Formats: sequence, structure tokens, C-alpha cells
Amino acid sequence: MKKRSKHRLRILLIEDNPADADFIQELLEESTTHTFTVDVAETLSEGVKWCAEHAYDAVLLDLGLPDSQGLHTFTTLAAYTSDVPIIILTGLEDEVLALDLVRKGAQDYIAKDHVDRERVERAIRYAIERKQNDQALLAMQRQLEQQAQMLDRVLTSTNDVIFTSDEELRYTYINTAGAQLVGQPPDAIVGKTLSELDFPPGSTAQAEAHIRRVFETGVSETGDIEWRLPDGQTQYHEVTFSPMFDAQGGVQSVVSNARNVTRRKRAEAAQQEHARSIETLDRIIRMGNTATDLPSLLTSLLATLMQLMDFEIGGIALLNRTDRVAELQCASGMGSEALNRIQRIPIDEPLMEYVYERAEPLFADNYPEAVEQTRLSELNVRAGAWIPLVSKGSVIGNIGISSVRTHTFTDEEKELLTAVGREAGTVIARMQAEEELKRELSLNSALAQLYEPLISPASDIKETTLKILEQAKRVTGSRYGYVGLVDPTTKNMIVYSHSAMMTTGECAVTGDDKRLEFPLGADGRYSALWGHALNTNQPFYTNDPYSHETSIGTPKGHILLERYLNVPILIGDELVATIALANAPHDYTSKDVDAIKRIADMLSLAIVRLRSDEMLKRYSEHLGELVEERTRQLKDAERLAGIGETAAMIGHDLRNPLQGLQYIVDLQKLRLERTPVDQRGPREWEGLDVLLDRINEQIFYMDKIVGDLQDYARPMVLDRKVVPLRALIDDVLRSMPHIESAHVITDIPSLSLTADPYLMRRVFANLILNALQAMPDGGTLAITAAADNGAAVICVHDTGVGIPSELTEKLFSPLTTGKAKGTGLGLAVVKRIIDAHNGDIAFESTVGEGTLFTVRLPIK
Repeated sequence: MKKRSKHRLRILLIEDNPADADFIQELLEESTTHTFTVDVAETLSEGVKWCAEHAYDAVLLDLGLPDSQGLHTFTTLAAYTSDVPIIILTGLEDEVLALDLVRKGAQDYIAKDHVDRERVERAIRYAIERKQNDQALLAMQRQLEQQAQMLDRVLTSTNDVIFTSDEELRYTYINTAGAQLVGQPPDAIVGKTLSELDFPPGSTAQAEAHIRRVFETGVSETGDIEWRLPDGQTQYHEVTFSPMFDAQGGVQSVVSNARNVTRRKRAEAAQQEHARSIETLDRIIRMGNTATDLPSLLTSLLATLMQLMDFEIGGIALLNRTDRVAELQCASGMGSEALNRIQRIPIDEPLMEYVYERAEPLFADNYPEAVEQTRLSELNVRAGAWIPLVSKGSVIGNIGISSVRTHTFTDEEKELLTAVGREAGTVIARMQAEEELKRELSLNSALAQLYEPLISPASDIKETTLKILEQAKRVTGSRYGYVGLVDPTTKNMIVYSHSAMMTTGECAVTGDDKRLEFPLGADGRYSALWGHALNTNQPFYTNDPYSHETSIGTPKGHILLERYLNVPILIGDELVATIALANAPHDYTSKDVDAIKRIADMLSLAIVRLRSDEMLKRYSEHLGELVEERTRQLKDAERLAGIGETAAMIGHDLRNPLQGLQYIVDLQKLRLERTPVDQRGPREWEGLDVLLDRINEQIFYMDKIVGDLQDYARPMVLDRKVVPLRALIDDVLRSMPHIESAHVITDIPSLSLTADPYLMRRVFANLILNALQAMPDGGTLAITAAADNGAAVICVHDTGVGIPSELTEKLFSPLTTGKAKGTGLGLAVVKRIIDAHNGDIAFESTVGEGTLFTVRLPIK
């Protein structure tokens, strides 16, 4: 094999990543001090083979290879290349392993993420030098006299700082590495003390103390020295102080060998930080396993993080997915005003949106800017962090911690707090599920116990509300509470069941029934904190009652409120009752509201049942009256049945002659219309037009009587067709006698009904004729119509004599009439026809001013 020149180095690179291998080769080709020959092996077995066939100055080894991983990779290669320095190529995540391998014989390690030409070249050079130094020192121990020249070479070229000191602590020798550390040439250092070289006093005091003790005891010492260099940088050295004896056995000088362990120290610090992270996460897991309930878990978690970061302010909120708000569960270091502002924060607000939408923590070294325009803007804080609580990829809440002091978060702290959010989120989600199951079981048990007594007819309002209150307090753990019902007449809140919240003074309970009454204010609103839910018809809770906007304090004799919850109860849109609770041992949450709402549903059913019982009682009391009224109706029905039979007979016997009479009158009138006036005889034809009109009028009335009788008597069978309303009304008006005696106003839109056209004509003929007959001296007849929610509303309004009050209650009954002539069947027929069309009819009348009939018919 060809002998290499002094500056030519042969390197074996064992790396399976072609990109990394090419990059390192390119770096070495750019070297200005050495010429590198680089062989590349992609597997460990190939690397071992190359080492067996060639002599290398150094080996660059990646720990992760296709055929070997980690420690095994190094130990296998080291067994074949004991005389070749090995430099570990590693990622940041394997730095601890790399340090361990350095202790096991690797010369150095290089982090791939920070690789550059100088670093690779220096690592190779130092690795070779350290390997050579190790060999030289070993040889020197065996043959010290023969290795003097080698020792000088080693001392000159080593990366460790080696110097000797006399009893006056002056340098008597320093190697090149030491001179580089001091920043002066060796000849400018020799003869001076550590203190005279402008090192900070704290850096020299430790070294001088070691040297003095070695001179006094003659025993070697080892210590870690923190060197604060003149340029402000800090290095850590592991220094061995060894005595050099003279011929008489006295300590002639002290040799100090300082190895730069800055990188190792930092790695150890990172390892300690990692250990702290592991311990913190393990502590959180233990909290979850030992906590008896979610509030105590959250309180312990918050205290742990605030102590860990040495922060003064903190809080934990959990997500209410229904309302999309973060609800505060526990807090520390905040006043009541701040607590009220952050009790429920929508997650689309600043900070919250960042944490919940991105599922990422927010770290703020300049906190005032970060919280500007948020609910925390008034807090006097300088730094803080918002960490999402994440479970199965979803944010279930957040932790917020703040400090009134400036704090810059390190990468390690950010990683730790982020991991805490994930781990705590998992623990909290599990406990939430467990508590939700317990809560559901407790609630189902309460509802089961309420079901039978609430539906039992034997339970009165006092007993019902008492059982409701007992279960509501049990489910929420509340110490106090009351159940009240709204009086339908006064709208005052009547409290039937309550716990001992009021003992003396103006709140004392008096009377045999032990009831309380909370009045409705003159402004139509309920007062104070208890009235808030009733005024809004919305449930609410507060864990700081006296700072609530509606709070007016507590009356004399009332217990002090710590927490308060109120759920109003509605049936439809009617406020009927309320359930109020106070002073649970934990903060109320939306879960408590949901539970009480379900109990409130049971109370709603009970109220409906009680109302039904009351209605049945009233019906029973009036049963005799109902029987009497029904008997009267049956008698009327028998009488009407007779009328029906008579009407059927009259209709059959009179209809045909009337039709013949109508034909003769029409024919005579037609002849008269065809004979000019100048051809008529004055005696024969005088007044004939009037006579014919009167005959026609009488025929109209006779036909109406017969029609009313038949329509009332025969079964109502509808022949539905599309009936244009305007045409129908116009046709009826044209058929009316003496229509010209009234001023007729119509306002009929283009509107059609699906109805029996014949029967509809009968309806409006009766109504219009009645209106005309009510105005014997003339007046105004107004007929209007409009569409309203799928129905046609038709109004017939006259300015006639009105309807006497004694007729109004039985106006639609048969044989009821206020006219000198008439059967009294007209409006009864109208009502019957409208009922058959699923419509209704109503009227308003004032004697001497007129009458308004309103007909409402479905359009389809």
C-alpha cells in the first residue's frame, strides 16, 4: 500500500444515507490543511471488511445502519479497529447515547444537525490526536525516558489544557491548548499567576484552592471548574491536579490537566431537564391515578405547574363544546373581577382561538402585547403561557400560567409544558369520562326516584317540590336550595320547598304553610340575583355571586352565598317554576345546569299533571251543569229533527209551483221590455213594472225560506270546486232585491276557495240579505276579504240597527230571529255550512250602530 504524505489522511465513512455521505465528502474536499481520502461503506459489515483490508486514520460512524443500531454498532466496529479512532455521527435525539459511547472508547461525536467543514475536520483531527495521545501516554508510562519527545508533541498538539504551577501559583509551563484558552502566547503566560491573567475571580479561586491543597497534601485532586472567559463565554473543564515530586519527595510543582467538557455538561444538563420532564409527567400520571375527583386533580395540576415555573398567576379551563366557550375550573392569584371576566371565554376570542383552533401552545415573553384586546389586558403580568389540553388529537381545555416578572421560555420548558398539556389532557379526559358516568348514574337514580311520586295523584305541590329539591341538592352536592312556582294570576314566585337559607330578620319564614313569596316588580321584572334567570328565561350559574351584575347583597338573616345556580322552568313560552341551588362544595359548571334541567323536566311533567288534576276537579264539580245542558241540546235536536222532516216536505211540495210562477213573471217582464212605452195602453200597463218586481221579490223570499229549510234538514254533502271569491260575491249582490237602497263597498282581492259553490252562495246570500234588512232606511254595506295564514277572512259590515243583547248568545241557533218575518234558520244554516267547511264565523254588534260578521275559511 502506497505510503501517505504527512498531510494526507484516509478516512472511512460508514453512512447509509447517500445525501449525508456526499455532504461530508464535499466538506473534507474543501480542507486547506489536509488532503482526505474518503472511503464510504453503507453497512456495518461492509465497514468491518474495509477496516480489515485498509489502514485508516479515523472512522466516521453512523449509529443507525441497515444491519445494526445504536450501541451494538459501535462495540462491533471497535472490536475490529482498536487502534483507529472512531467518531460518532448522531442526531440530537441520540446525543446522550453518543456521550456514553465517548466514555466507552469513542473519540468524539458530531451532531449531524450542526455539521460543517471546520467541525468535521477538527473532530477528525482531535480524534486522531486524542487517540495518539492515549497511545503516547500509555507508552510514556511504560518507558517515560524514551518518550520525552513524544510527550512534548502530545502536550503541544492535545486539545486538553495542560499547565504546571509552582508554589506561588505561577505558571511554569502551559501547552498550546491552554495558551489558546487564555488568549496569549505561552511565553506571555509563563511566570504569571491565574489572577494576573484577567480571568474573573470566581473562575480562578477554585483552581488556586485545588493547587494549594495538592502542595500541602501531595495528593492528587479532581474538580469541575467553570471558566468564565474574558470574552464573556463560559466553558466547563474537568481538571486533574497532580503533584510532581522532587528527589527528596517534596512537591516540586503541580501538573493540571483540564479537559473541555462543556458539551458533555450541556448534554448532562439537557439530560437533567429531560429527567425533570419525565418526573413531572410521571407526577401528573400519579395525580390522575390518586385524585378522588376532577376539581382536586385540576387544583393539584395547576399548583404543580405554577411551582415548577415559579409563576404567580394561573388557571385551568375546560371546553364546553355546546356553547363553544372555555369554562374556568380553578384559578390562583387572581381577584374576583379578573375571575368574572374569564369565567366563560368564547374560544373564538384572541389567545383562545390560537390555542383551540391550532391546538398549539402560545408562549409570550412580552405578555402585555400578547393579551392586548383580550379579557386579561388589565392583569399586571410580564410573561406567560397558554397550553392546550389535548386528548386523542382534540383540545378539551387549556392551562394558563403567568408571571409578574419577565421570563424567557427555553426550548426545554416549551417542550415540557407542551408534553404536560398532552399528558394532562389524557388524564383529564379519562377522569371526565369517569365522572360523567358517575354523574349520569347519579342523575338516573334521582330521576328514577322522582318518577313514581311525581306522577302519583296522591302527591300534592308541597310534597312534589320537596322531592324535587332533595334530588337536585343531592345530584349537585348543593347545601341549600329552593323550588318555587309562578302564581298564574299575580306572577309572584311562590316558594313551596326550601332549605334553611333564611332564619331571622326580614328573611324569616312565617305562617303555618312555611311558604315564601317573591313578588314581581312594578316594572314587570323580578329583582336581585334570584330573578336573573326568571327575567331571561335562561339558566345561569355564578361562582362569585356578590360580583354578579344583578347582585344587591343579602338581606339580614340570609346565609352568605358562595356559589349560586338557577334553572327556570317553562311550559311552552310560559314561565311556571324555578329550581335554585347554592353553595356546592365545588364550582358549578354547565354539567350541573344540564343535570338540573333534566330534573326540571320532571317538575314540568308534575306541574302538567297537577294542572290536569285541577281541571278534572273543576269538570267534576260542573258535571251536573254539563248533563243538564246536554239534555237541553238533545231536546233541541229532537225538535230540530221534526223541523227537518217538515222542511223536507215543504221543499218538495213548493219548489215546483214556485219555479212555474218564476217562469211566468220572467216571461211577462220580458214581453213588457219588448213593447215600447208609446204602444202601451195607459190603463192596462200602468204600474205593471212595480207589480212584477214585487212578485219577483216575494218569489225570492219564498225560495229562500224553502232553501233554508232544506239546507238545515238534509245531510251536508260537499261538492268542492275552485270558487273565485270576487265573482261569488258579485253574483250574490246582483241577485239581492233593493240592493240599490244601500251604499255598497267591496274590497275583494283575487282569491279563490276550494268549497261547495252552491253552499257558499247560500252563506253570503243570507249574510248580505240580513245586512240589507238591518238598514230599512239605507246605510253602508262593506264587504272585504284578505288572505291570512292559509285562510280567507271575509267581513260583512253594515251600519244598521244592530243585534239586541238578548239574542247574541243564541244567534246561530235555529228558529232564532229578531225580524217580524222569517223562520230564524238563516244564520243556523250559515253556521252549519261554515262548520262543514272547517271554518268559523264570529260577529260584533252595537245596537243602533251596526253589525260585523267575520267568516274564516281555509283556502284549500
